Amino acid sequence: MKNTSLLSRRNWLRNTTLSSAGLVMAAHTGLFAQSANDYPNEEELVRLFSNENPYGPSRQAKAAIEKLLHRANRYPTYHEVNPQALKEAIAKKEGLKPENVVLGHGSYQLLSLIAILYGNQQQTLVIPRPTFNVTGAYAEKQLGARVKYVNLDTKFGMDLPAMRRAIDNRTSMVMICNPNNPTGTSVSAQKLADFCKEVGKKATVFVDEAYIEYASPTHTQSMVALVRQQENVLITRTFSKMYGLAGMRVGYALARKDIAAKLDALNGRFGQLINGPGLAAAMASLKDEGFIKKTVRKNEEVKHWFYQQLQQTGVPYIASDTNFVYVQTGKVYANFHSQLATHHLKAVGRDKSEWSRISIGTLANMKQLMRSMKTMQKI
Repeated sequence: MKNTSLLSRRNWLRNTTLSSAGLVMAAHTGLFAQSANDYPNEEELVRLFSNENPYGPSRQAKAAIEKLLHRANRYPTYHEVNPQALKEAIAKKEGLKPENVVLGHGSYQLLSLIAILYGNQQQTLVIPRPTFNVTGAYAEKQLGARVKYVNLDTKFGMDLPAMRRAIDNRTSMVMICNPNNPTGTSVSAQKLADFCKEVGKKATVFVDEAYIEYASPTHTQSMVALVRQQENVLITRTFSKMYGLAGMRVGYALARKDIAAKLDALNGRFGQLINGPGLAAAMASLKDEGFIKKTVRKNEEVKHWFYQQLQQTGVPYIASDTNFVYVQTGKVYANFHSQLATHHLKAVGRDKSEWSRISIGTLANMKQLMRSMKTMQKI
């Protein structure tokens, strides 16, 4: 592969739609591959594979969407609901400035842009495994970057000492997914902050916080304080999970001004073309603290019910700080995912894989799952 300069990559990105995940998804097939064609219709499919909020958006978000639908024929410019307004709302909530915020079409687009910013043939990325590896896969397969994969520790947590050892003089970025997807484990706030400060002297630390709203503050916390302190840290978040806006495609990154400016330059016009109803819903969601508390409570109640059922059934699992659980289905069931499909259920994983990631749905969803699992053929 030819050596591609940042300028040429930027031009290439601006003239294609790859940042929306076309080739990234192609490079990232397998574990997260999904198809609704295997099911009669979506209404019959119990979606336990994308970690969506099964309760939908908040009432305030729905009202904001409805209010903006009449101008769906207009771009969100010269209107009170616009990308800059969302940047300002996020910045105010996080104690930052708008120039610290970069918007994306979901965090997926931003994960691709981060790969472009930090991954070329002269650079090395350090990525944990397993994790939600859009950035590493893009950098490695599309840009020719070198990626060092570091396995999780024996408790399925981030092996921070091993990640430190993997850093060399070519390392441009080190990724931490916190809480981690697909395992649901997290790094304590102090350990992660110390890691970011130390490693940030050598390379940018990228922290994917897609599920941070679900995590207990006693287990871990956002690294946004390090952005306020001008540390070499880049954070991504999304409105797709906790906020129930997966279909609206709104995500954002937080970083000190110089990092954010480079990311935004790659973003180009894409960051200004987020749909108006999505912007309105995101702005409304940021204000709805009650919705967050209610969703966390429901998720914890259903998740702990699911834990009890797994324990009674004898299926091992990893305790999770998120709205999904990493379950050792391959130790108990034969062809688990094929059997799931016959019951119109879908989770992440493959028949031959030992572990499956199962999203926490409503209590009714999880009861249906357990009824199905009790009828499944075991090894």
